[in-house]
Amino acid sequence: MPSHISTDALTEADPTRRDDQGNVNRYTDLDTACLRISESLETETVLQGVIDNARWLTNARYGVLLAFTGSGEVENIFTSGTTAGEFDRVQTPPQGKGLLGYLNEVQGPLRVADIASHPKSAGLPDGHPPMRAFLGMPIRRDGLHLGNIYLAEAERGEEFTSDDADIIARFAAHAGNAISNARKFEAERRIKTDLKALVDISPIAVLVFDAKTGMLLAANRENQRMVEDLHLPGGSWERMPEVVSFRRADGRELPFSDLPSTRVMQSGETVRAEEIEICLPSGRTITALVNAAPIYSDRGEIVSVVVAMQDMTPHYDAERMRAALLGLVSQELRTPLSAIKGSIVALSDIVSSANSTEPLHLLQIIDHQADVMRSQINRLTDLSDLEFGTLQINLEPTDVKTLVSGAIREFERNHPGQEFLQDIPPDLPNVMMDAQRIDHVLRDLFAHCFKHYSETDAITVSARRRDLHVVFTISTHMDCTHSHQPPQVFKRLLEGHPERAKDNLEGDGLALTISKGIVNAHGGRLEAKRGEANHGMEFTFTIPIADDADDSDPSISDRQAEPSGRPVGEKPRILLVVDDPHILGITRRTLSRADYTPLASFDLDDIEQLVASENPDLVLFDLSNSEPKEFDVLDRIVNSHRVPTIAILDPGDEAGAILAYDKGADGYIVKPFSPTELLARIRSSLRRKALSHRSDPHEAYALGNLRIDYTSHVVTVAGQPAQLTATEYKLLHELSNGAGRVMTQDELLHRVWGPEYAGESQLLRAYVKTLRQKLGDNARKPSYIFTEHGIGYRMAKP
Repeated sequence: MPSHISTDALTEADPTRRDDQGNVNRYTDLDTACLRISESLETETVLQGVIDNARWLTNARYGVLLAFTGSGEVENIFTSGTTAGEFDRVQTPPQGKGLLGYLNEVQGPLRVADIASHPKSAGLPDGHPPMRAFLGMPIRRDGLHLGNIYLAEAERGEEFTSDDADIIARFAAHAGNAISNARKFEAERRIKTDLKALVDISPIAVLVFDAKTGMLLAANRENQRMVEDLHLPGGSWERMPEVVSFRRADGRELPFSDLPSTRVMQSGETVRAEEIEICLPSGRTITALVNAAPIYSDRGEIVSVVVAMQDMTPHYDAERMRAALLGLVSQELRTPLSAIKGSIVALSDIVSSANSTEPLHLLQIIDHQADVMRSQINRLTDLSDLEFGTLQINLEPTDVKTLVSGAIREFERNHPGQEFLQDIPPDLPNVMMDAQRIDHVLRDLFAHCFKHYSETDAITVSARRRDLHVVFTISTHMDCTHSHQPPQVFKRLLEGHPERAKDNLEGDGLALTISKGIVNAHGGRLEAKRGEANHGMEFTFTIPIADDADDSDPSISDRQAEPSGRPVGEKPRILLVVDDPHILGITRRTLSRADYTPLASFDLDDIEQLVASENPDLVLFDLSNSEPKEFDVLDRIVNSHRVPTIAILDPGDEAGAILAYDKGADGYIVKPFSPTELLARIRSSLRRKALSHRSDPHEAYALGNLRIDYTSHVVTVAGQPAQLTATEYKLLHELSNGAGRVMTQDELLHRVWGPEYAGESQLLRAYVKTLRQKLGDNARKPSYIFTEHGIGYRMAKP
């Protein structure tokens, strides 16, 4: 280091610099300077104050402060004591070379007696004012280099003293605090400003209430728009209950004391996605999806409540308008069709009297096509109802034999000579269905078979019971003769199986799509597939059996969730993990009206905590984003908390369905779904949950080295836990529960994966192979799982 450069570590204090009284005065000045720079929280004001007070404390002729960014770059330059134009010639900031660069490295003050002869070596830019005596000090705080103080030209030509260096070092410590606080304040203010702007332009209404007084503290523009015709007495929000009423999603009146904001103020609970109808004095009703949460002080007290409301009215109005428009169009089309039908009758009488067969035949064709058009119009209405979830399904216990026989008789009236073969056991239980709509489904499937296959080929109709469903099968086995195109069933039936796309069948797409929707609305599934060697066609669909169909079935209603220990009569709790507000609103309303208690969560990190605290009977999980984190959460919900879960998937997401099942999902539902289908899926899952609870007559299965603990769901081999996936455990559970009897492949596929996986023998074989490996079972000489070739599998009885 050059001899003319000194730091506080190298220069001894000058005892003659000031007397004791002078030191007292200087420290008084230091206190004053520190107070000055702490008076403001404006960063630029603080920085300018730092260099002004640093110059004042040391009697420097001028001073410069370089303020740095977090990355160490020069953000701004502040000067003090310079004359007008003195720094105008400086085009660039100091480059941090030589003397100025060294200041970035030291921790304390840096004093230089005379640097006038070495300006460039000190890193000063061209045009910089002359500098002889120099005092520099870095400003640091919490490891960050905030800036550098440069002081030059002490008065009377004297060099800076060690007292000056000591004072500037102490001042720099206070300056670091002041600068850091100002920057934090401005950052918070900027965040608040940005947040306020974001909230103000948000399409979701936001309100903030004082927790103690209940007074409204803030409201954004969307909130004002929602209640623009709300005229509060005296303009006070506190008098809102005098003019506004509220209703729950199920139509019940909601007292002001039960509003989400009030509940949050009183208990601190967080309200998630609760649907409320706001009835304004003008007669207008707003359907809002409401979220509310408390804001706590540092002492843990609730200081305010934030309420966010999303206006769902436009969505519901659009649905109603579309349905009304479709109804109007349908009605308008029916009027000319009626006129056409009437004209055909009149013309038929005239043509018949003229003994002309050809015109009469043409009139019959026109009459038939008019009937087809009327049927298609009705189907369009049904399709709209299915899409919007407004299709009315009247469920009643129905005898399967009577239903099928009636559908066949009705079909034979318009297709004389078509042969049918029925295979329906006499002891088949009643099913829960809308008989009229399932009758139409059966006749549409008959018509599809008739259209693409020879009328001399018999249509076989069979029905079999599988667990809590009855499986209907409609099939034919001759080559196609009626159609010039290869028979391909509607793609939407097979959209979950893209690998079968080459075998897709296309027929009466609209009729079959509606049939699928009707079956889904009953809680069943409809699929189609080709016969062997592309000969024939087979439709399969499932319908749940009636609750009282058989005493051996779990007749526990949805209102009694035994496994959760919930008291009889208490509403089952359904946790909704759905981020689409439209679907969430409809789902909440559907569940509330069906006498369930819906809970909701948007945050994946909160789900497990909610499952543990709220003890839901079932989780409805939207997995349409297909994010790995979502499937990980699903895995933990099912396997750690043992809660049945229904996945919500996009159409055609076969990979998502397989992964959901592999993680242990109880079932899935595809968007868009109707409220009826949703409730049917939930009822089916809750009944399976009750059945599973009842179907474990023993606490454990033990054979050889294998032990299955049904209570804890733990499987051990020779005392060591077997790491099974949720699906592998379900497969082992079914096999061991029926130990001693042969279970068919379709039976296992239905019980473990669902009815839509019927025929997927390769999938079953792959899982059995993996399961055997994990159990240490030899396929050639098995001890636990035995293969019954051509039939299925059997597990040894303990």
